[in-house]
Amino acid sequence: MRFSDFLGNEAAKTVLLRGIEDENALRHAYLLTGAKGTGKRTLADLFIRALFCKGETPPCGECLPCKKIIRQIHPDVFVLRPSEGKDSISVESVRALKEFLYLLPNEAEKKAVLIENAEGMTSAAANALLKMLEEPPSYAVFVLLAENRSLLLETISSRCLVLPLFEPGTKRVKEALSSRYPDTSPEQMEQALLYGGGNLGKSISYLEQEEVRNAFEKAKAVFSGLDRGEFFLLRSLSEYERDREGFLVLLEDLIQICDVQIQHSGTLSASRFQAGVSPVTAARIYALCEQTAKRLRQNASLGITIAGFAGALSATAE
Repeated sequence: MRFSDFLGNEAAKTVLLRGIEDENALRHAYLLTGAKGTGKRTLADLFIRALFCKGETPPCGECLPCKKIIRQIHPDVFVLRPSEGKDSISVESVRALKEFLYLLPNEAEKKAVLIENAEGMTSAAANALLKMLEEPPSYAVFVLLAENRSLLLETISSRCLVLPLFEPGTKRVKEALSSRYPDTSPEQMEQALLYGGGNLGKSISYLEQEEVRNAFEKAKAVFSGLDRGEFFLLRSLSEYERDREGFLVLLEDLIQICDVQIQHSGTLSASRFQAGVSPVTAARIYALCEQTAKRLRQNASLGITIAGFAGALSATAE
């Protein structure tokens, strides 16, 4: 994949390409922000490979440095992410980064650090990283990824060149999907676009991952049965009583359905969900789903939360 293949966000691409082509324009730290599915990780990978690439048009994907980065074995590239099963980046992980950073590059002239879920750093980890951003080695380039910039320490984001990424919109996403998946049926393409809501990454995940499609179908079934009462909703939600993550995915999918209902009420797309749900009711359900997800992320009891959600959802839809 080349920069020209990356859909949309021309401003961000231009800034990153300028840093690759002109050493004086290269910043020591970049912060890519945007919703999940906007391509933050993909663009960061392209940028880092281009920094190390030996081909004529970086990133070529064929030279040895490109291949090593793709295989995640380049000795001068460090990826910092939450440990498996964890939501946050620990201070111990940042200390490991420090050991890597202050040794001279092994094979290249630079060292690159990619930090996923940067807003998920613990307070101690963020402060440890801040010291490196304040006095970085001359050969270091940081790329931080965050969905929500406001959750980062301002002192960290202020030391980065912030590049927000935006969703390219449904029309451009449809063009990209039609080119990439020419055999997709019109019905499945419409569902992928509804699920993505203009987000290319989400639409791709719908087309490529059966579990994503299955989860969305369950959310549509819940939404279509809003007028069937609390008992039906409780029965529909019972399978999530021991699946916190699955219930959070359901809430996210319901939020997306509500968004379609609010923006396209009366259209064919909206009527496929529930023609009887007005935009006002959809907005209330949207808010209820957001509040419920927030409580779950604060470790509220899953069983009690599901029961309360079913009751509130039934009342909201009346």
